[in-house]
Amino acid sequence: MERKFTIRMLIILSILIIGTLSYIQYYLIHNTYELTKEKYYTEVKKRITELMNTAVVDSFENKAQENVKQVIIEAYHNEHKSDKKLIIKALKDDNKELYQQLNSHLFQNLKRSKDLRNVQYKSQYEEIVIEREGILDTLLSSKDLPVLLFGHKFNDSNTLLLNHNETISVINKNSRDKGISYSQNLKLIVRTSNYINVSGWKQAVFNRMLGTFLLGATLIIAVISLLFMVFSAMIRQKKIADIKTDFANNITHELKTPLSSVSLILKSMSRDDVKTNITLLDDLMQSLNRQYLKIQHIVDSVLEGAMLTEIAVQIEEVDMLTFLNHYAQDLRLPSHKFAINIDPNSSSIRTNPLFIEKILNVYIENAQKYSEPGKIIVLESSITDKFYIIAVKDEGLSINEKHQTHIFDKFYRVPEENRHSVKGLGLGLFLAKQAADRIHAKLELKSKPGKGSTFFIKLPI
Repeated sequence: MERKFTIRMLIILSILIIGTLSYIQYYLIHNTYELTKEKYYTEVKKRITELMNTAVVDSFENKAQENVKQVIIEAYHNEHKSDKKLIIKALKDDNKELYQQLNSHLFQNLKRSKDLRNVQYKSQYEEIVIEREGILDTLLSSKDLPVLLFGHKFNDSNTLLLNHNETISVINKNSRDKGISYSQNLKLIVRTSNYINVSGWKQAVFNRMLGTFLLGATLIIAVISLLFMVFSAMIRQKKIADIKTDFANNITHELKTPLSSVSLILKSMSRDDVKTNITLLDDLMQSLNRQYLKIQHIVDSVLEGAMLTEIAVQIEEVDMLTFLNHYAQDLRLPSHKFAINIDPNSSSIRTNPLFIEKILNVYIENAQKYSEPGKIIVLESSITDKFYIIAVKDEGLSINEKHQTHIFDKFYRVPEENRHSVKGLGLGLFLAKQAADRIHAKLELKSKPGKGSTFFIKLPI
């Protein structure tokens, strides 16, 4: 109970450590992400500003300002005020070709820079005001829809303000411009705004932070892997400890009976009346020999479990029909019924008959142990395209599904809740599995409640 509580507490502590570390990593990476995004925005703004402050762009903008000035002059010639919509249309039409050239120039420059390929730029009129003799006449209000000068149309969450510009032009009265004279002073106030659209900022920021993401993920994975290895080692140690405990209990139980018998036999043999009775002394000697053989069998099983893989395997051609018939003829089961159902077709395969016999002996011995006397045990065989299959069926105790995957493990025995109704060390099926591996055979088990168990040997053809 204490060990389970300790493991449970360690698991909870590990989860808290991983959760805390993950939160710290998220907090740091999130802050770094925001800083990287702001830095990216600042760099893009700086580079776009440098691009727009070139002599070529300045030349285009100066020409555009002159065109705007000329449109306004013509509109207010001889104090005649045209319709505002017509003036705005005239501003667009007069600068259309100029803005197309500017767009082409800007697009080519953006394409040359890898970091600016996904950036869009636009410049637009925000407000146009005419002042005549101290009277303001608003041609375009800040409340109106802006008028696009050049660039792309966009307006979403990725739009960033680059800058605001204000241009003031003064036209003196009685001056002449392109043959047009004015009778009053005019002041032209034009306010423009420049915007950029950085719709590809997520990919750019991700590329810059890829190393940080990988480092954070690697750290989390490393911590999880380390904790997993620690717990795996603990579970393996616990399993080994349990196996040692079970083995010690089993071997103590197995050795206790013959050793107790040996002790009683030796005490009996030391009595004077037994020493003079040759027949009784002979019986005790035979009993002593049987107990010796039992102890020797237990010791041999333990040693065989440690040394089986060192035994050389001699492969030969074996006629399975003949082999199984001879095996069945030599088999004696005084306490059980025995039946055979061997495939009559002759099949010769390359294997080791001694290893197959060893596996069958384990199967038959377990069938006798775990089924009541008088029950039937069946030895049968079948042939498929890939395997020659030998099966041993019994009508004994079924094996719960959760134990079936461990049944071939070393020292493993199906729990009997501290009962020892069947003797054994948990080595039989393990040794059978070791023998099967040496001849490249497969061992399988099928067991259903109330229907006994069937153990298979699948020999490759």
